[in-house]
Amino acid sequence: MSRRARIAASILALLAGATAWLSAGIVGFTSGGADRVAAFPSLSLLLIAMLAALAAAKALALHIEAAWPLAISFLIWLPFLPGPIPSVFMLFQGPIEALVWALVAAGLIFARPRTVPGILADPRPASWAAAVFAIALSAWAFTALRNVVPGGDEPHYLVATQSLLADRDLRVENNYAAGSYLEYFGGRLQPHFLQRSTSGEIYSIHSPGVSVVVLPAFAVAGHAGAAIMVILIAGFTAALTWITAWRVSGSVAGAWVGAAAVFATAPFIFHTFTIYPDGMGALLVMAGMWLIVRLDQSWDPSPRMLLGIGAALAILPWLHTRFALLSATLAVITIARLALRPLAMSRVAVLLAVPVVAAAAWFAYFWVIWGTPSPAAPYGKDLDSSLTYIGRGVTGLLVDQQFGVITTAPVSAMALMGLVVLLRRRPRLAIELVVIAVPYVLAVSTYAMWWGGTSAPARFIAAILPLAAIAIACAWSVAWLRAVTLLLLLVSAALIVPRLTVDAGRLVFNSRHLFDPTFEWLALHVDLAMALPSVHRDGVAGAWLDAAPWLIAIACVAIDAFAISRMRAGRGAAWALTAFSGAVLVMASTWIVWTVHGIAGPARDRSALALWGAFRPWHVSFLDAGRARPMPRVEFLQRLAIEAPAERNAALLRLARVPAGEYVVEGTTPTADGKLAVFVGPNNALLESVTGPVLTLRLPVAVSSLSMRADSTAADGASAMRVRPLQVHEPANADGRSAVRAARYGRARAFVFDERVYLEPTGFWTRAEGSATLVIDADDAARQAGLPIAFTAGAAATTIGISVGEWSQSYSLTPGERREVTLPPLGDAAAWEVHIHSGPGFRPFEREPGNADVRALAAWFEIP
Repeated sequence: MSRRARIAASILALLAGATAWLSAGIVGFTSGGADRVAAFPSLSLLLIAMLAALAAAKALALHIEAAWPLAISFLIWLPFLPGPIPSVFMLFQGPIEALVWALVAAGLIFARPRTVPGILADPRPASWAAAVFAIALSAWAFTALRNVVPGGDEPHYLVATQSLLADRDLRVENNYAAGSYLEYFGGRLQPHFLQRSTSGEIYSIHSPGVSVVVLPAFAVAGHAGAAIMVILIAGFTAALTWITAWRVSGSVAGAWVGAAAVFATAPFIFHTFTIYPDGMGALLVMAGMWLIVRLDQSWDPSPRMLLGIGAALAILPWLHTRFALLSATLAVITIARLALRPLAMSRVAVLLAVPVVAAAAWFAYFWVIWGTPSPAAPYGKDLDSSLTYIGRGVTGLLVDQQFGVITTAPVSAMALMGLVVLLRRRPRLAIELVVIAVPYVLAVSTYAMWWGGTSAPARFIAAILPLAAIAIACAWSVAWLRAVTLLLLLVSAALIVPRLTVDAGRLVFNSRHLFDPTFEWLALHVDLAMALPSVHRDGVAGAWLDAAPWLIAIACVAIDAFAISRMRAGRGAAWALTAFSGAVLVMASTWIVWTVHGIAGPARDRSALALWGAFRPWHVSFLDAGRARPMPRVEFLQRLAIEAPAERNAALLRLARVPAGEYVVEGTTPTADGKLAVFVGPNNALLESVTGPVLTLRLPVAVSSLSMRADSTAADGASAMRVRPLQVHEPANADGRSAVRAARYGRARAFVFDERVYLEPTGFWTRAEGSATLVIDADDAARQAGLPIAFTAGAAATTIGISVGEWSQSYSLTPGERREVTLPPLGDAAAWEVHIHSGPGFRPFEREPGNADVRALAAWFEIP
């Protein structure tokens, strides 16, 4: 390596170290409309970061070709540039910084290709390695989302499973009435049906196949067992997808990229553990596709193999009626392939043996229950399907920011480029892929509720998404497309991280909203969500108008990648140039959509709130970035104030994800005796209230939703409100989760983080057979002497375990028995982090006729 190349690599490393220091700083807009403010760590940390980066470059023997990806980190400088800047520069401040660094790391790896381990390169073990990868990722996702699943239609499939286990039938009315679902679902459910049977019984509107498939696992381990069954099915699907993509593309790396593009992105991963037909259907679709690919390669299938694939196709309609189209299409294509071979009739007969019997049984199922062989019988007259919905459905499933496959996983766009590659190499196979996918997408787009209700992205087309892995693997086989494919894959995979880690998974399952909260969280300082297409917000034409710049941007990145390849640039330089090209086009697309809609761009209140959450003790120097002048810490915090506009009689300010800290809430009213109140959570539980113009608010933990209200005592007076941080500190709970509810009980305040504690006006219940965490703070006297708590068993005997740090107590209680305990003094701690484990309990609706409360309750807690 030449001396000049070493020096150039060292310079890039030093600049990357400076960027790492800058990344530890914060910058954002102020709520009042003034320009940006910024805060930075000490200059000594800058020196340390630069020296550490230089040492790392030396240790890795980094040369200029491999070091070029470090230049991508310069995107983080854009928000900090002094003076007026375009609002789109602020896209690269906040959580997106982590994505920038991920692009740097991926580029450093991409620039230095290494030999793939044998287990990942040998097709047979590699396909099973893909299964293990999918199972592990799906299991992690399921664990992360345990507080929000099952939801939607999931419990209704499981009720049918319980009916089969308990009653040996599918008549579910008695199972709903008995509350069978309460062991895995926390609310009241009504049967999902539209048409009673000819005998007047209620059968679920949902096909029975899913309920039957998960039945053995559910019988052993309940909902968790059913989810594990679906996860294992996803693993087999991943293995089959990998081997099929490899056979078509001939590329091991392409097969891995194609499989990851499906199984590590939002449109599919959230269907790998939920109790829906789509994940199961994907396995059967891929089984049919695998046979078609093998036939395309002149393979001679055995009768046993044909019989097995025929059985797979026969199962599809039993999972969901809409899968009948997929089953028929795959069967027709397979028959067309077999027709040109010797013994064609006998082979076709073997293939169709099980489907013919299954089809007869399927039509008989509807005839026996509803008196007609029509698969639409369970829906009665309420089909809610029309050809006029196709435009909205196709648009939404492709580009909607909440449910569109391309928006939630941009790497999906590479399937179209891969299809073009496949069309040149194997035109018949490419046409067959189109024939399988397009009619099915059009068919599900005829549903009025094309998004599937409260669900993860692209639910209704999840069953065919593994087919995209074949096309994406083909795209990878084209050398100049590799950088852009990998770049889009990295972005797509990154989009699942906030869905799994933020707000306990509440970003995953959307319904009919105007924006996806994931994109709002990702870009805290600007309205990125308003720059992305939304069918529910803008309709079909508006969604495509918003999508056009983004789709053109993806095409332009591919064109840039081709041009870069013609320049004969090295792998590191090609990665850096492609990433920069993508970043510029992202900013351009955002700006174009903002301009078309007349949107300013900055999300000032949310930006100021983001600065509250990001502010840390190591931020020691402060800057008015717009005017490039230093400012003191006090002025910096004052500039972060958020104001509610003046309203008649009352002003209301709602904030999301407020960090732990101390705040001043100031109300401006015509009289000094106006009232200020602070509420927490969706139910607006009162946390603080004061008569007067100022309220000091202390939050020991972060709060997911905070509302503040300023009331005027004058009949026609105007109220305004302003809240500003005094200091932000680390939360009192070890895991840092945001409280979803809070309540005041006398001198104490309780904050809870999930539905395992039920807050009520005078106390709270704990959930039976559950462990809960809550944070309690109190006045100084209780902090020094300890906080007394009383708890009483409900209508059933139970056990209660309470712990705070190393202190713990356990009790066995008879029904109605009351105990008291005093939490130890806090000392230097900010608040009590209390862990409560509750034993058996009761459900009020089972004890009191007419009571609609289905909660499983253990003990009632009061703070005297």
